[in-house]
Amino acid sequence: MVRASADTTNSSTRAGSADPATVIVDVVADPSIPRRLAAHDRMLRLIRAIEDELSDPSIDDEQRLQNIGERVASFTDDL
Repeated sequence: MVRASADTTNSSTRAGSADPATVIVDVVADPSIPRRLAAHDRMLRLIRAIEDELSDPSIDDEQRLQNIGERVASFTDDL
């Protein structure tokens, strides 16, 4: 049986919530989940971009810092 709920508690740890479909519906029904996942995705993309900047030997340190600063500024503007 699938039970839809807008409960914002952590469905995966709720007692008696062994039905995986219930957990999935509960998570989808929580309106903050997509927003939090999108923010997490943006943060991971920023981290990967910074890692790429740091590992690129063709960029000098001054340019590297400028590029990272621009990426961080763009990230914070999107918040």
